[in-house]
Amino acid sequence: ALSHGVEGRIGRRNVPALQNLAWQTSFMWDGSIANLDMQSLSPITGHEEMSENLDHLLAKLNAHPTYPLRFRSAFGGDTITIPRVLRALGRFVAGLVSANSRYDRAMQGKDTLAENEQRGLQLFRRHCATCHTEPLFTNNGFASNGLQPNAASPDSGRIRITHDQRDLFRFKVPSLRNITRTHPYMHDGRLKRLRDVLAHYSNTAALPDHTDPRVRAIGPLTDAERKDIIAFLMILE
Repeated sequence: ALSHGVEGRIGRRNVPALQNLAWQTSFMWDGSIANLDMQSLSPITGHEEMSENLDHLLAKLNAHPTYPLRFRSAFGGDTITIPRVLRALGRFVAGLVSANSRYDRAMQGKDTLAENEQRGLQLFRRHCATCHTEPLFTNNGFASNGLQPNAASPDSGRIRITHDQRDLFRFKVPSLRNITRTHPYMHDGRLKRLRDVLAHYSNTAALPDHTDPRVRAIGPLTDAERKDIIAFLMILE
């Protein structure tokens, strides 16, 4: 499932989650943006997303009955400018913090995990944590997760930005916090359920040559192990 924009336009990728971006070092699935304040420019002006003209945006905001007063309170001065808009959006997104899940409380000794959740945590640390590193559950890096290229919507990944052949089919490692609320999964939203994701990673024999070695190392997982990992993932919200 790809993202939907104005006038029913279909985007190129699935929308990533927004929590804990204050601790990210790059943004977008291909890492094309390195500054959180600047990130909003892409969806605002992107043809498949909001397709907004910046002059038109400023005219609407400056004519709004309350936004000029709010910007004056935040920045001083009555005029709304694009740098101020981007700064405001960036500060808002930076405030979207996930840090009070049952996982967090358990790590602080304020909660106790059930047996299947504890087993899932140990399995997660053994098979998944190289990329999805605690406590953010991402290493802020890029990897080829073993998906076959989608012929209907070709996407070569980070190589579009770096022109480095090693980045072919590499995408940003997403955080797994709130993972049960952010389906569908993967950069193109092709996997609908967590069990589909774990089935993909467990089927190492079917992974293509470009798959990251860390993904290949996950190895086959039994049905019971997958259920325990999902039980653990469910407490990351």
